[in-house]
Amino acid sequence: MLIPLLRIPMRWSAFTINETVTALVENTNGTVTYTDEAGNDTIIDVTNLETLTEIAENTDGTFTYTD
Repeated sequence: MLIPLLRIPMRWSAFTINETVTALVENTNGTVTYTDEAGNDTIIDVTNLETLTEIAENTDGTFTYTD
């Protein structure tokens, strides 16, 4: 990346941005693939996760939360 230094005449300074690039992708089969900085994939199976709470909209404009 180049950024201008605020001087006359205009000069440019180069520098490197070191950032960590990872990815999290939802697959079509109920899994999620995490790709780390080195390009290694980890597949996480989320098909059998249990939901222990519930929220329901009532007919009077309120909500009921059950834990």
